[in-house]
Amino acid sequence: IGTVQENYVPYVFANNWNLLFSGNIALVFSNATSLMLPLILFAFIAGCALKPNADVIKPAYITVNSFSEVLYRLARAISTFGYVFAYITSTLLFINIYQEKTFFVDANFSLCLIIIPAVFSLIILPVLFEIFTKGKRNPYKILYRNIAAQITAFSSGSYIVSMPYIMAGERSNDGVQKRIAGSTTSLFYIMGRGGSAAVSAFAVIGILNNVTAAPVSIENSLIIALVCALCSFAGCFAGSGMEVMFITIASLQLLNINVYSAELTILGVLPLVSGLAALIDSQIALLGASICSNKTGTEVIPPYGDII
Repeated sequence: IGTVQENYVPYVFANNWNLLFSGNIALVFSNATSLMLPLILFAFIAGCALKPNADVIKPAYITVNSFSEVLYRLARAISTFGYVFAYITSTLLFINIYQEKTFFVDANFSLCLIIIPAVFSLIILPVLFEIFTKGKRNPYKILYRNIAAQITAFSSGSYIVSMPYIMAGERSNDGVQKRIAGSTTSLFYIMGRGGSAAVSAFAVIGILNNVTAAPVSIENSLIIALVCALCSFAGCFAGSGMEVMFITIASLQLLNINVYSAELTILGVLPLVSGLAALIDSQIALLGASICSNKTGTEVIPPYGDII
């Protein structure tokens, strides 16, 4: 087990680096469900290539814009009828947690694992949103209007799965224009991993606390949080739903801490920690898109009712 743990992070980087430069564009697109980074890089290169000449980009822009509108309509349809999928994923999540029994073994750890994301969702993120927007928007109303995206992220443990709900909710409920919603949703996949970093930091602190049988000092906790935040930017290289596991192992290796494979205990509650991390990541994307829309002055009033 120790050998697998030691080679996990290099394997993830090597495997996905080969995917980025595989030379087979079909392979890149076929793996898009578990890795968004190749598509983001491809879109960036295509955008740079089409930008210099307005006459050249006009036909391409019309085509891509039409295709984008079709995808947004599909995303809105998924958001409208996706409660069936959310029910299935939620049922599977709670069945797995109940059958695993790990959640009930350490009640204090499990309780803190739920309280900390709740503090992030209900206090920290809304306060930061109020600071950036100067009180012009109600963050709790935004989160309520996009509850479908958050439930999907939590029950599936994947930010990618919740992306159609995020983009449709931003445009339909929050008045975020399509160009901003489409850009920020994909960029936050790389840059907005605050939820994954927070859950991973708590997991590392909890593992150290159990291994050493002593509380972790505030100074060491801050160092662990900073390292987890740094590793979260590379979390997009991990497979969908494995971000917390990747960040935890990478942070322990960077800090040169050997817990004798105790970090593998996260596998027992991986559906829960991945769901909580994806939940906060989706909230960051939702609030971040509204902040960008507010700062650019492009907010619009949606012509139809909310999609809850």
